[in-house]
Amino acid sequence: MASKQPFSDEDFTCPVCCDIFKDPVLLSCTHSVCRGCVRRYWSVERSQRCPLCRKQSARNPPLNLALRNLCRTFLEVREDPEVLCDIHSEKLKLFCCDDGQLACVVCRDSSKHQSHRFSPVDEAADELKDIIKRALKSMTKKVRNLQEARFNCYQKVDHIKQQAQYVRNRTEKEFDKLHQFLQKEHRAIVTKLKEEVQLKTQMLEKDIAIMNKEARSLSKTINEISKELECEDVKFIKSFEKTLKKARCTQVEPDEVYGELIDITNYLGNLQFRVWKKMKKIIKYSESGIAQVNFRGFTSGTHSWDTKVRDAEEWEVGVTTAKLPRGGKTHRNRETWSTRLCGGEHEACWSPSANIKLQLKDSLQMVRVQLDCGRGEEAFSDPLSDTHLFTFNYSLTEKLFPFLSISMFPI
Repeated sequence: MASKQPFSDEDFTCPVCCDIFKDPVLLSCTHSVCRGCVRRYWSVERSQRCPLCRKQSARNPPLNLALRNLCRTFLEVREDPEVLCDIHSEKLKLFCCDDGQLACVVCRDSSKHQSHRFSPVDEAADELKDIIKRALKSMTKKVRNLQEARFNCYQKVDHIKQQAQYVRNRTEKEFDKLHQFLQKEHRAIVTKLKEEVQLKTQMLEKDIAIMNKEARSLSKTINEISKELECEDVKFIKSFEKTLKKARCTQVEPDEVYGELIDITNYLGNLQFRVWKKMKKIIKYSESGIAQVNFRGFTSGTHSWDTKVRDAEEWEVGVTTAKLPRGGKTHRNRETWSTRLCGGEHEACWSPSANIKLQLKDSLQMVRVQLDCGRGEEAFSDPLSDTHLFTFNYSLTEKLFPFLSISMFPI
């Protein structure tokens, strides 16, 4: 149980300035006043009288050393009362390793702590700070993971917008061939795309908002804990359990979310044929297909193959980390490195987010793929003109599967 303070501010207050005594002097009448206060009072009154009882006093009253020392001790205790033992009013210099509590020298010798192990406060504070620092390190890692996940979400938002733009351009070209009577169908598809883009973007933006909130919360907690680490040892130890509880973050690591990108094939797959079924007009039917060239894949060595593409209106040649079933579709959540002809333009593509336009004079008739697994390079070239097209560099250990996608054959 905490003991009552034996003194109060009034016991050490100067009657003139109403503040704690500063260099108190003892007047002949036994009253004590700050040296500066009594000098200012005498200079105004032009006499050496006591400000309280008005009795005459000596010109140079002696310094009240006992009162000055008491005032200094009182100020130290009042400024930081937590450094004293609540039971014995002794300075807390020890830490009980068995009870996990601060103790004074009297506590150490008491029966309550008999046979207990003690360590100096500074050593105990260093050990406990190490525990908090390890927890802070984990929290900092969580913040980095949140920031990385948030960055990935931003990238996916941008990619969704790029996909949406790509779908709009392709849709425009297809519907231009169907003239005015296809405009109604065109508007329906664009509206559906817009709704899907809005929905998916809103979902990702919601995730981003949550991650921002969690990152701000963690950053705030880290700042608070960092400030507490700078506190004096006694204060820090007293608040250690509360600080440790803050440092043990329970927030769940952000998970990678798949499937939130737009499936372009829902809009462009056999677009003309589907519209033809509705309009009953003579249009061009498109047949899309994707084939795996090597079902075992490559993890080492150098490999090269040529692919004829001159009869295809649209095509894509490259490698992917996803093994494709025979006659199946590519896995949307895996990466691909390829070159393609799409919408009349040649592009070098890294899925899921990067397309680079290739400036070619003529359409390609054949594409050569050269894969060097040891150096992590995939190069595309035109073997007929011996022209280099593009080179990808990658740093994967996964198996790579060559693939070929041919579409838009006239029937």
